[in-house]
Amino acid sequence: MREKVILQDVILQDSYMKIITDKGNFKSAISHDDTERLALKALKLVGESVEVSFLSAEQAYDGKFQDIQKNQEVSVNLLPLQQSFANKSSKKIFGPPGTGKTTKLISYVKDAVNKGVKPNNIAFISFSNGAATVAKKRVVEALPDYGAIEFPNFSTMHSLATRIGSESGKKLMVEEHFLAFDSSIECWREWTELGNPLGAVERYKHPILDTYNLAIAEQRPVDYKEIQISESQLELLKISLDERFPNLSGRTFEEYCEAYLNDFIVFKNTRRLITFDDVIEKVASDIFPIKLIPTFELLIIDEAQDLSNHLWKLANKLIKAAKTSYIAGDDDQAIMMGIGANPLSFVSYPTSEQDMPLINSYRIPKLLRKYVDAGIMPELEKLPNRVGVTWEPNEKIGNLNSNIKKQQINKKGEIFEIQIPYSPSELINIIYEEYFQITDRINNDNDQINTLHNNVISYNVPDWLIMAPTKGTGRKLSDALKELEIPHYYRNKPVLGATKEKSLIRVQTVHMSKGDEAKNSAIVVQSFGDVVMLAKDPRLSYVAATRASNSCYPNICMPGLLGKMNGSKSGFFRKCAEKYQKMFPLILPT
Repeated sequence: MREKVILQDVILQDSYMKIITDKGNFKSAISHDDTERLALKALKLVGESVEVSFLSAEQAYDGKFQDIQKNQEVSVNLLPLQQSFANKSSKKIFGPPGTGKTTKLISYVKDAVNKGVKPNNIAFISFSNGAATVAKKRVVEALPDYGAIEFPNFSTMHSLATRIGSESGKKLMVEEHFLAFDSSIECWREWTELGNPLGAVERYKHPILDTYNLAIAEQRPVDYKEIQISESQLELLKISLDERFPNLSGRTFEEYCEAYLNDFIVFKNTRRLITFDDVIEKVASDIFPIKLIPTFELLIIDEAQDLSNHLWKLANKLIKAAKTSYIAGDDDQAIMMGIGANPLSFVSYPTSEQDMPLINSYRIPKLLRKYVDAGIMPELEKLPNRVGVTWEPNEKIGNLNSNIKKQQINKKGEIFEIQIPYSPSELINIIYEEYFQITDRINNDNDQINTLHNNVISYNVPDWLIMAPTKGTGRKLSDALKELEIPHYYRNKPVLGATKEKSLIRVQTVHMSKGDEAKNSAIVVQSFGDVVMLAKDPRLSYVAATRASNSCYPNICMPGLLGKMNGSKSGFFRKCAEKYQKMFPLILPT
């Protein structure tokens, strides 16, 4: 059966491609490598009329963009089950910034495959989609005789749980479902990989559902007094709840929230919908059949410091069932505690083998290490239950740009020099000059262009990671670059036609930057909220300050911002400004 449809969107989810059309959604089950190639072609046809053909179990594609065999079956997608191992081992690996943690983990995969372990008997599980994607690319580079499709168990914990506990007939909730339940729910697609729209994942946000999800992550009762919104937003939420539940007039706010949550659960059940949290809850449950938990010969759990109590329940099941387990992370980089991460579970997890700390950073130059030690490290060392690994920088000196010198004249007419932070506009000018100098040089001599090979960054294009604690500041920085016609990436999306061959200038939040690196980095604060986020969480500051391999601008600050905070009537803002200035000093101590 064939039907004409208007192609509206293309989404890549693990080894599946889904197309959104005016006549419904269609899914294809074909090999991941071919799916990605096909999906990129399909993206160019968005808005056009195409033909689709329906198959028995899944729905595949036809028409303008078909160029591979349909219904291709991939046997390696099966999870290994009910294997028993006489001897089991587990080890924790602590990997500070740039110490080669991923390289070490991939070496274990390579060794296992070379010894005869089948790729589908190996799992590499990461907290984030981006890290899972990087791991899959790295393993294919290390084992060129294999393709990405042959490592189906390189994924996020949520994705693996969905495969383990998938329920026939139930669909994963997406934007259309959330908005059908409540049009005020904020939904968006977040790109998890630089310049790749196929790596986008769907996110949603609502104060009641967020509070509920945090309670699940931390495995505790829900407390709606903990809703993290402003007073004005809270008033709007109460008005919305009152309109939704007129029969509850006069009841407590908590009762309104419980009614909203009950409605949400009924909505999911009646429409046979699930969320990722539902799948984790099911698979991690004590009543879930143990025979359905995969028994991997090699299990790697990366970014373990970011797992919540909820995810640790599943992680513990996987570790107990596996022959060899490596649990890797860095508690100093645990920056997901706001969504329930529990780094203590990582550092205290009992293993059969002695911990392996990685102590040599291949990324961080000496001056940057010295800067971190001077300001941020004393705050990290105050954190309770911290393990922390003492690591060494590489042999490069590097460049640290923590201040700019300016001349001023006093009342006597005397000229003197002061040291102040770079401003955001000064940073933008530095990037502007570098971008157009390099562009002119490349245009004058095309032989200067180096291509990206094996994911090694070419420094013949501007290579910057510009980090802002808040999305609002990041958006302003992207707008400023756009106004100067500088191609870049904002939250992994290309702006002004950016490509990796033209520009590796990235603007994103610090949270998105974990695991990323660049030749040059900059940390920008333009609002009270930016300063507060860095001051309140030394781990976040540590992650931000350890991304650069050569040159770092650690404290780009809006002129007058810290003065306003220091002069504020609020003691909280004053303390945050003082702490920020200690963590990001203008001058390194001698």
